[in-house]
Amino acid sequence: MPRSTGHTKYRFFINLDVSVRTGRTVFTMSLTLVSQATAMLLANSTKIPLPIPIAPVATLNVIGLLHYDLQTTLTRILNGVVHIGVDICGIVTNIINIIVFVRVGLVDSVTITLFSLAVSDVWFLVFYIILQVNYMLTVVLGLEPYVRLTTLSYLIAWYMNLFNDISILITVFTAVQKSACVAIPLLFKNVFTRLRVTAVILGIYGAMVVYYLPTFVSQGFKQYFDVALNRTRLGYTSQPYRNLLSEIYKIFNRMFLPFTSQVVIIICMFIMSYRLKQASLLRHKMTGDKDGGDREAGMDKVMMNPKEIRAIQVVNLVSAIFVVCNLPDIFIFFCSIYYPEFNDYGKYEISFKLAQAIQKLLTVISATVNVVVYYKFNTKYRNTFNEMLKVMFHPSQSSGKEKSFHK
Repeated sequence: MPRSTGHTKYRFFINLDVSVRTGRTVFTMSLTLVSQATAMLLANSTKIPLPIPIAPVATLNVIGLLHYDLQTTLTRILNGVVHIGVDICGIVTNIINIIVFVRVGLVDSVTITLFSLAVSDVWFLVFYIILQVNYMLTVVLGLEPYVRLTTLSYLIAWYMNLFNDISILITVFTAVQKSACVAIPLLFKNVFTRLRVTAVILGIYGAMVVYYLPTFVSQGFKQYFDVALNRTRLGYTSQPYRNLLSEIYKIFNRMFLPFTSQVVIIICMFIMSYRLKQASLLRHKMTGDKDGGDREAGMDKVMMNPKEIRAIQVVNLVSAIFVVCNLPDIFIFFCSIYYPEFNDYGKYEISFKLAQAIQKLLTVISATVNVVVYYKFNTKYRNTFNEMLKVMFHPSQSSGKEKSFHK
């Protein structure tokens, strides 16, 4: 039988009261959850994804002390403009060095080593400017010719590294040679003869060519189909043992050679600086700070004459320029070891490329400014250079005076 109407109305009001109470509870719980979520949002907003459009990483990424875009711009300016300008100056100055040293005459060990240094520097700069031109064509102009320019740059870079390492070894040899002669002159004065120095220089060139030869023959060009450009191009290919050669190069040329050369050259600089200071003090003591007197007698006691002092000054300054301009390379290398993301493909890629651009600029400057040192402290070099300028700009005034630099 159906229940009475009174019972039905009574149950309806009971259900209505329960629904109202349940609604109040749900509403209260909802307010509590919203309050808690708001507090969490304010306390740690980075943990809650927000449905807002995110700008590209390149426009928001700030790496290190400089903005990403600023670092990219500085790197392109250095590689595309500054490097090429300084490189051209370096090629010109080293060609001048070669011509002047040939005209002076390769008659002593220091002149031979400085001449060979100019030869290696000019080849280093020639290969380096090819790299920078390829950089401009690829990155700035966006050219994509049949030969892949990035591959061409990579292959040419090894020839650049060859002559750079030759310059490093010649600089080390020059510093060791001169410091040994001034530290123990009686023992080494007749050791570094012209013939022996020439043999050492040729040995350095030959040894480095043999050392780099396996790397040269282990890589080259190979045709491949570029899907993006829809055409065949020349790209990079290498032999299976190429990775082993790369590891050997990293250990010897990136760790051992730079660090050892810096230490040896710095020691030689201390020796040469000490002997120069000793010669200066003794000269002032013997002359009583006057121009006349027993200057030559004082020089005899320190086993150096004015010509030897100028040669030491030249070698010492060239060594100092080398140390200052190549020290950042060691710093960058050890930073890349300590911070694995600091490399060509890591998180700090653009910072690494900017640091490399600055380092390469210093290396190019090191190979460029030697002409200033030679002109300042080498009398024969200065006289010969001035004669060349007279022949170039005033040929009528220089007739009959071309051999005055031999005096």
